[in-house]
Amino acid sequence: MIFANVSRLSADDISERIISAAGDGFPTSAAPASQSETPSEGARLMMTESRAAAQRAGGTWREIFASGGLGDERRASPLWVAVWLLAAQAAALLMFPLAFAAFRPLADRGWLLAKPLGLLAIGLAVWLMASLEIIPFGRTPIIISAAGLGVLSAFALIFNRAEMVDFFRKRWKTIAVAEMVFLAAFLAFLLIRMANPDLWHPWRGGEKPMDMAYLNAVVKSSYMPPYDPWFGGGYLNYYYWGQFLVAALIRATGVVPEVAINIAIPLFYALTAALAYSVSYNLAAAPFRARFRGMVGRRPVVAGLLGAAFVAVVGNLDGAAQTIGNAWRAAVRGLPPAEFDFWRSSRMMPPDPPGWEITEFPFFTFLFADPHAHLFALPFTLLAIGCAAAF
Repeated sequence: MIFANVSRLSADDISERIISAAGDGFPTSAAPASQSETPSEGARLMMTESRAAAQRAGGTWREIFASGGLGDERRASPLWVAVWLLAAQAAALLMFPLAFAAFRPLADRGWLLAKPLGLLAIGLAVWLMASLEIIPFGRTPIIISAAGLGVLSAFALIFNRAEMVDFFRKRWKTIAVAEMVFLAAFLAFLLIRMANPDLWHPWRGGEKPMDMAYLNAVVKSSYMPPYDPWFGGGYLNYYYWGQFLVAALIRATGVVPEVAINIAIPLFYALTAALAYSVSYNLAAAPFRARFRGMVGRRPVVAGLLGAAFVAVVGNLDGAAQTIGNAWRAAVRGLPPAEFDFWRSSRMMPPDPPGWEITEFPFFTFLFADPHAHLFALPFTLLAIGCAAAF
């Protein structure tokens, strides 16, 4: 619905009519802006005038995606994917010397765990600077945070240099296989998103329009919490950490959000698959390291691949059951195949309806590709499991 101010009412008139019509159901403390004091920070989820002005000062869309940057092009290109992937890999490399020291008990010394950890460390530092209003959100605090992480890692590198050289000399195959798992998962899901990059479908689009609104709000906000894209003059009262990490990569690379989100989904899928591989690999490698003085055979690699497959690929097999059932109908019974029920596989717990109990699994989550908290949380859940395994 689109509402038009046909009578050219002022803001005060509109507020007065709303409050009058609401009667006793409206909070008595709420009054037209011109008749009340400026609300304190956080009152009724409203920003103060100074905070609203600061949020607007973060720059226009064209200023954020400045002329000459990647954002000038409106169509995606392989360069955008490469820049995005290089930014994520750079954060992982900056973190690895610290991960190498922290994950000493693990056979791969935290090579794959460093990938989400790097994003987490840089993102947290940037978020703190924006939340404490030290530096507005943008490329500058990202560079400062990455440089700070680099300095800390440099100290770890100095103290563990000989050990790291020996590790890479003996275990380069381990690192190569781990990196291939990550890149293969990324490229596979990139192809899936290329086949269906839609972000707006009115009833099959899920929460994408809402999540894209939140992502754009985070990208354009100067300070945290971001402004609320649905509530004029308010701040976002919703969990947005996943969107913030994606927004940090957007501000770092200059890739526009509608393209970036279709690259972020493959990135988070690859992190999920890679960390499932890492946890399984390291758990299986532990007895081999104890028995053979650090030399790990092929069995842990197989365990890692199975772990990645069971977490990130295999679901509850309902999709396979539907496919086999349709083939049976067509080949044996001569009936036309039934329509594939995409949602059935994620609602397997009876009663449905009216229960609608969700039994989603990671592959369904990434295939549907809602850029929502339950998707962004998956690699960090596995990171927590990896930390527990190392402990």
